[in-house]
Amino acid sequence: EEWRRAGCLVAGYVGSYVRANRVDTLVEAARTLRDRGVRDIAFVFVGDGLEREKCERLGRHHDLHNVLFWQPLPKRSVPAVLDALDVTLFSLRDISVFKYGLSCNKLFDYLASGRPVVSACAVQDTPVSASGGGICVPAESPEAVADALVTLAALGEAGRNAMGERGRRWVYQHHGATALAGRFLEALVQAQA
Repeated sequence: EEWRRAGCLVAGYVGSYVRANRVDTLVEAARTLRDRGVRDIAFVFVGDGLEREKCERLGRHHDLHNVLFWQPLPKRSVPAVLDALDVTLFSLRDISVFKYGLSCNKLFDYLASGRPVVSACAVQDTPVSASGGGICVPAESPEAVADALVTLAALGEAGRNAMGERGRRWVYQHHGATALAGRFLEALVQAQA
């Protein structure tokens, strides 16, 4: 909240610190922005996992003052955290198993929040690209993440809200309980035919 009151765009990651999620790429994006002289974009990382200490060390090593690491919170608190952000961050390693698709709960939480998503992954067809609810960049590229954040900052609040709303509408239309129940019933009817 302090960063937002100071006029910063606050980008956040909420989830596990595991190798597959490449949270270190996001920390390196914070360093990239700092090195470019961008002082009005801040990062909040909420969660825990095997790679957390590595990411915190990386932040200390680069002397990053635009990064906050927060402890994990219960799932019921996630909407409030997302509401306090301007942009959400999603990152995956570039590994072949993801060519079969994604099933990342955090991505649906992010889109449902109405916040735009910066998605750094190699998968071509993602909920972010399908919905228009964010910006997709190459996996494991701190520079591309930094560029996307600068673009989102330049959009202003109204532009970010419009992008986030596209993602929110899409996720409820295609992945909400009503839509999923309808598809399930349709599959049952087809199976009986």
